[in-house]
Amino acid sequence: MAVLCWVRLTRFGFQLSTEENPEARTVFREQLEVLGPMSRGEITVAIIFAITAISWITRPYLKAFIPGLSDTIIAIAATISLFIIPVKHDKRVYVMSWEKAREWGVLLLFGGALTLAAQIKNTGLAGWVAEAMTIANGLPVLLVVAFLVTVHLPDRTDQQHRNGCRLPAIDECPGCDPGH
Repeated sequence: MAVLCWVRLTRFGFQLSTEENPEARTVFREQLEVLGPMSRGEITVAIIFAITAISWITRPYLKAFIPGLSDTIIAIAATISLFIIPVKHDKRVYVMSWEKAREWGVLLLFGGALTLAAQIKNTGLAGWVAEAMTIANGLPVLLVVAFLVTVHLPDRTDQQHRNGCRLPAIDECPGCDPGH
């Protein structure tokens, strides 16, 4: 179906020219000159990214050699390697520093929320909370969620972490219909 959509869009909807555009080639060359050659840090990040992506793709085969290997472990290993691989060994400069990592706050926060949600579900805590919530079985799910948000969670917690804690429990709730 995707191939048919691609053919429809490229051949009939928005016909793409197959002629070479010399202006585009000039713009690309100029931009590459402005960027200059890749630094050692950029090359290292590209290599780590490629190894991470290949590890995610080949994880089912790698599990035969590394029992318990998961996407999370691969991601954590890649992240740690960014902090321990030096770019300039003599000056103790690494690919990633905590100062740079703080600029990635939203990304790290979102990743932490997803990890928290996965662990809540994997440890069975979501099922336990869902069983405890059966006393509210006749109430609409949105009312229960609103109660949890307004009464039990402090204002200083962050939205992603609140959703990461809440949603797995609602998913596990027996007899709950999230559509209502």
